[in-house]
Amino acid sequence: MNTQNLGEKIRNLRKNLGFSQKDFAKKIGVSYGSLQSYEYGEIEPKRHIINTICITFNKPFNYFYENESIAELIQNTKNQKQYNLNFYKDVRASAGYGAFSDDGIAVKIPVNTQFLSEILQVEPQEYDIIKATGDSMEPFIKDADLVLVDKKATPQHGDIVIAMLDECLYVKKYLIDPIKNEIKLTSLNSFYQDIIITKDDLDKVRIIGKVRAKFNLETTNFK
Repeated sequence: MNTQNLGEKIRNLRKNLGFSQKDFAKKIGVSYGSLQSYEYGEIEPKRHIINTICITFNKPFNYFYENESIAELIQNTKNQKQYNLNFYKDVRASAGYGAFSDDGIAVKIPVNTQFLSEILQVEPQEYDIIKATGDSMEPFIKDADLVLVDKKATPQHGDIVIAMLDECLYVKKYLIDPIKNEIKLTSLNSFYQDIIITKDDLDKVRIIGKVRAKFNLETTNFK
């Protein structure tokens, strides 16, 4: 896209939202000078900056790149190393009280380093993708969002994880109580109660992986 046109879109969005340049810059995590350079068309913002704007203000990615699809972004750098995103379209992880996870065969979606690092903002490697259902992880994860799962990561206290318990998959915040030797799978939505796994039942829960990012195909918003 023409840098000048991109700058105009950013400026128009900022003005329509009623933000000053300083406030808008702070909101998206860039300096005041950088935002001015973007708006004046002097510098083209990197994709992750556009991604941040889309997420922060609930705008689809094609608001800025209306003639450029995600597929085109992937194909623009064919010489980069390719990784597979394993999309389990029939598997669901509950962001609620529990959902049965059907066994599914993954659709392998090849992507390149730039897509992973600049669009999804994650370390380039292979990931799984599954759909979240329910609202217990709002506002971070909404119903029907797709989550990017890193099965190689060792879960740490405070991570968002995919956990298997009683043949159900959950997407929850992972908390460890070293004093009681318990695991707590907690929701971000205070309406839902925590799932407590006591020391006697620790063998019943399996952490599938850590959630590295989430996105929605309808809005093409990434984080």
